[in-house]
Amino acid sequence: MNPEYYVLIDDAQSGPYTIQQIESMLATGKISPATSIWTEGQAEWQPLSTLNLRSASAPPPLAGVRPPPIRPTMPGMPPAPGKTEGLAIWSLILGLLTFLFSIFTAIPAVICGHLALGKIKKSGGALSGRGMAIAGLVIGYLGLTIIPVAILAAIALPAFTAVQEKATEIRSLSNAKQIGMACRQYANDNHGSFPPNLDALFPTYLPNRAVLVSPLMPADPDGYTYTDGLTESSPANTILIEDKYGSTKHVRLVVYVDDSAQVIRSP
Repeated sequence: MNPEYYVLIDDAQSGPYTIQQIESMLATGKISPATSIWTEGQAEWQPLSTLNLRSASAPPPLAGVRPPPIRPTMPGMPPAPGKTEGLAIWSLILGLLTFLFSIFTAIPAVICGHLALGKIKKSGGALSGRGMAIAGLVIGYLGLTIIPVAILAAIALPAFTAVQEKATEIRSLSNAKQIGMACRQYANDNHGSFPPNLDALFPTYLPNRAVLVSPLMPADPDGYTYTDGLTESSPANTILIEDKYGSTKHVRLVVYVDDSAQVIRSP
């Protein structure tokens, strides 16, 4: 029985044809020696130039150039890799651009990815690029979720940091006021004279030395500067207690002789 042949013309499968019809199409220029051809018994599609059509009833399989994939119409006809769907390529490109342009390319990447997957599925193997479409979709969806969250976090971080620093200053000033009140209690018991040093406050006036640790510098057990030699009759605006590390934060946390406290901010 004479073999029947199938050819690819403009990426579309055509046939079957007899040897005579193939030779006629070749003579009229409808196909060329580079046209891919297949017949039962071949492992792959082969260029026409690699086959001797009159040598046998069924040409042996040869390694040739693969055409774009098509749907086989005969049992055992091998599909070749499909033509890559353009939307899959665009999905991947737009997805990668998401790292530069955020949601402005993430949304098109997701749309192109879904459209590409739909076309590839309906093509029955005639189109490829599923992996690129999925990659574009994944990157696009990440761009729609992670990147906006990161942008919001970047915007909110300075405000959060400012609130955290403010809370630390308040805790430090609270410690300083506790020390100042202990000093005044000491003065009340010692004819108006403040203690010679902060150690004199323990344990009668301050039971726990942890109060001397400034929240601005927790590693230092003595975070406050004390002005000795003062009395209750000293000028009211004389600094009695000051946080040593406030200056590193561009603030001064001070407690005065009259027991008032203040946070002084510098530019």
